[in-house]
Amino acid sequence: MKTRWVHVFVVLAVTVFILAACSEGTRYKALSFLFDNPPKPGEGWKLLNERAPRPERRKAALKKAGPESVAADEKQKKAVEKLRQFEQVAAILPKDAAGGIDWAKALQEEKIAPRAGLDPEAKAQPILPLDVELVPAGFPLFGVTFSHATHTTWLTCASCHPEIFQMSKGADPITMDKIFAGQFCGQCHGKVAFRVETGCIRCHARMAEALPKRPAGPPIPLRRLKQWGDLVRELPRHQTGGIDWVKAIEEGTVAPKPSLDPSVRDQPPLALDLELTPPEHPMFKAAFSHAAHTAWLSCSNCHPGIFALKRGADKITMAKIYAGESCGACHGRVSFGVERECSRCHTKIPATAEWRPAEEPKNPLERAKGWEEAAKLLPVTAGTTDWVKALNEKVIAPRPGIDPKAADQPVLPLDVERVPTAGQMFKVIFPHKSHTEWLACPNCHTAIFQMAKGTTPMTMEKINAGQYCGVCHGKVAFPATACGRCHPAMAGGK
Repeated sequence: MKTRWVHVFVVLAVTVFILAACSEGTRYKALSFLFDNPPKPGEGWKLLNERAPRPERRKAALKKAGPESVAADEKQKKAVEKLRQFEQVAAILPKDAAGGIDWAKALQEEKIAPRAGLDPEAKAQPILPLDVELVPAGFPLFGVTFSHATHTTWLTCASCHPEIFQMSKGADPITMDKIFAGQFCGQCHGKVAFRVETGCIRCHARMAEALPKRPAGPPIPLRRLKQWGDLVRELPRHQTGGIDWVKAIEEGTVAPKPSLDPSVRDQPPLALDLELTPPEHPMFKAAFSHAAHTAWLSCSNCHPGIFALKRGADKITMAKIYAGESCGACHGRVSFGVERECSRCHTKIPATAEWRPAEEPKNPLERAKGWEEAAKLLPVTAGTTDWVKALNEKVIAPRPGIDPKAADQPVLPLDVERVPTAGQMFKVIFPHKSHTEWLACPNCHTAIFQMAKGTTPMTMEKINAGQYCGVCHGKVAFPATACGRCHPAMAGGK
């Protein structure tokens, strides 16, 4: 077997030597007999002669030509082409507002000169001076102007079309969620081009028009403070008692930095308000101010990690917020609390209410020394203390908290109806007004009751066992046996 392969190798070697010794005409006839369409006489050698020399051969040729040729070749190179480490390249290239490399500016300033291709003989494609505008329906603020000129300075048409983008305008359902997932523009942006999270105004130019600027001025007094307790005493307070960070910015008491990295440039605030209204409860409409939040944060702090960029894509509930999701990722931790500052987000809830007396006792009840003495002065209905009547007659005036400096929470004029499957006879009307005269929202939500209507499986058995309404009723409020107080039909009502 080995002998046969040796014979084949010898025959091939002899054939090659014979062909090499023949004239080009004879060699062409022999190759035509063995192969289809062989190179014509002189053509094969011509192709080899035109092939670009390897880098080492090019250097050898320049060296052989003399020092002047080497110096001229080095002079033609850009500064970045002489560097070998990306960190060195990044250090000398211009930066954008977010601190990333501004490749477009680098092109304009001729800091870089992209090649037409990896092949040294590749021909450059002409730049396409075409701008395409994409405006989402209902959101002109987020209109995008796509510059083909900027992109075709780097890329050929085939780099994007049709694999990433169809050639027909509007054929691709481009969304920010898909871009963040690495589709469409996200094929490059966030990987080799500027980041999506911090480059909003690079594509959405209208977001940068007439945007408010953060206050600039001399160093503020807070910077010399070293303890959190000292700092808190210098900050303005909201009427509910918490730190009013928005007011702190407006007054110049604080001046947030764009990043821990001092080289990162600022991102302008976004003047966009979003309204979110629960279908069944318009009173709880929430108005979200991007301007107030982007005075502190960049888009990437919230999107898409906490909130998707499509309106309505996130099911935001108070239960989730209390659990630290959605808005609760910050509020209640580093921003104002969720429990007592309802009116900061829910603008239809009044921010102020009639303040309950906080001065020295003015009625006999407030001078009582014990429960037995106070009980004699309180109104009674059906054998039990009628606290609602005591409020209405101003026999009592509940304080907002044990702390005398505690701020009051506004009374909530909202009635919730619950009709069990047993029928209208057992319909319950829960008045928030009567309860918020005494209590704050977190006294009941979410430890006792969930914030979504119908999610709490209440039964009389559970209430009598001290759960749900039974946490208070039968202990400090009227007992569950006063059926007509909650079920109007059982008391002759509707």
